[in-house]
Amino acid sequence: MQRIKDFAYRFQYELFAVFGACIVLWQMLLPGYVIVLDMVFGPRVVLPSFSGLSASGFPLSYVIYLLHFILSGWVLEKLILFALFFILFYLPLKFYPFSNNYDEMYFVSVLYAINPFVYERFLAGQWKVLMAYAFLFPFLSLLVRFFRELSWRLIFYAFGWLFVIGMFSLHVFVMGVIILSVYAAAAVFWIVMAKEWQILKTFLWRLCMSVIILCAASSYWLIPAFTTQTIIITTFTEVDFKAFKTASDINIGTLPNVAALYGFWGEHEAWGTYSSSPKERPWLWGVSGAALASIIFLGVVSGLRDVCTRFFVLFIVFMGFVALVLSVGFGDSIFLSFNAWLFKYVWFWRGFRDTEKWSAVLVLVYAFLSGFGAHYIASKFKWRRTTIFALCCIPIVYVPNMLFGFNNQIRPVQYPKVWWEANNILKHDPTCRAIFLPWHQYYTAIFNNRVLAETTAPVYFDCDIISAANAEIGGVGDGIKANDPIYQVIDGAVISNTSLPDSTIELLASYGVNYIIFTSDESHDDPYKYPFLTSSRLQKIFEAPTFILFKLVL
Repeated sequence: MQRIKDFAYRFQYELFAVFGACIVLWQMLLPGYVIVLDMVFGPRVVLPSFSGLSASGFPLSYVIYLLHFILSGWVLEKLILFALFFILFYLPLKFYPFSNNYDEMYFVSVLYAINPFVYERFLAGQWKVLMAYAFLFPFLSLLVRFFRELSWRLIFYAFGWLFVIGMFSLHVFVMGVIILSVYAAAAVFWIVMAKEWQILKTFLWRLCMSVIILCAASSYWLIPAFTTQTIIITTFTEVDFKAFKTASDINIGTLPNVAALYGFWGEHEAWGTYSSSPKERPWLWGVSGAALASIIFLGVVSGLRDVCTRFFVLFIVFMGFVALVLSVGFGDSIFLSFNAWLFKYVWFWRGFRDTEKWSAVLVLVYAFLSGFGAHYIASKFKWRRTTIFALCCIPIVYVPNMLFGFNNQIRPVQYPKVWWEANNILKHDPTCRAIFLPWHQYYTAIFNNRVLAETTAPVYFDCDIISAANAEIGGVGDGIKANDPIYQVIDGAVISNTSLPDSTIELLASYGVNYIIFTSDESHDDPYKYPFLTSSRLQKIFEAPTFILFKLVL
């Protein structure tokens, strides 16, 4: 028994993180694929081509590509999802940089892992953004410790986390760079005011050397990014910014909605109807939200009173305000004109068409401040650790939909048997190039329980799959494929609804297409009729009730 107690005490952080990850994922840990919006996994992993800014993700993509040779697709996805929530719970426990007399970092851990930002982003399938968000915590924690100790080891570790963040999300990487810049400027000002010139020299020398090393390590994507035209950024227009603008709340408006960690653009799209919202219980949501706000406010007050934490609290409150303003973006608020100015005159800011990602920094701010608040509250009670664990219930009540597999909203699925049978035909053709229908980038597949998700055909079929690139969000269009002339011709042919089916098939064949895969998932509500499927130049080589595989015969 004593050995069990010793083991539990020694690995308490890891056990807590494992428990938290299991409670959140729940049935998603069962065999099968978890497919939601932008998160699509399959038995096939294609190593994408990299150019410009997209090259930052090359190391991560290559690791996933290599792992798929030894792990099945759904097992690899399970490992990624478990790792995501494990680190969301674990990293705040491991790296909380302040006094932890009452185990307040457990409250910080729960709030950092269970909140509306994580809830909505996961339902949107943005696991890479959430991974990068998770790594922001140790990054900032090590910066704080570096300011106190001026250790080479701490600053190298901090920049190491920033490097890893860049592999998962360039958006969060830019946030980290801005956090670093503001923190460094504030630290220099603080040191100068104290007239500690030797400390200033050491601080700047080690900081600058670390920046140089980070740039050298990131040169594999920084050099291409600055020497080639970054198409993704230059093609974003006001149409994109309005389509992805931060969502407002009909009852509280945009700013309070963002402050409450909501505002994901999908809230006002059709996607929002596919999942439940914690706001559906307004009294419970309001009371728990007010309780969280009170804890954060107490954290600000108590942190400012302590001379040891005053500098950090001033910095983190300022970063919270910056994150709030930037997260609002093109949403309706008093900051709209300022954000519009940023998009117009700061060239790289155009990459932030989904500005609500800045709420990642807002959660980071809340987490650190809530640690001070939880510490202050616990100090007023006799049973202090019990008080902390009672406080941990507040974030859970605020977002109860996250527990038990996101309230059982997401269930693992297997790809249909007919897909496997059709793939057995396609994989034996080395020249295979196929059009996948329905011609929608996102659609509600029957086998995926009608959950809206991106087309999964490219990660399943052993064939060069051409699928729709139009996200059908406002007037956004075809994204990066808008500049691909071959795709534009094929897209025009597929959606034309022309009465000359043979001509369409001949056109597709001229671009190397030799198969067409048709699934009837969207037949009930599809504006495209695909009349070319009646062409005499098509041969059905495999057919099932909801699936047909055609071969072009010319």
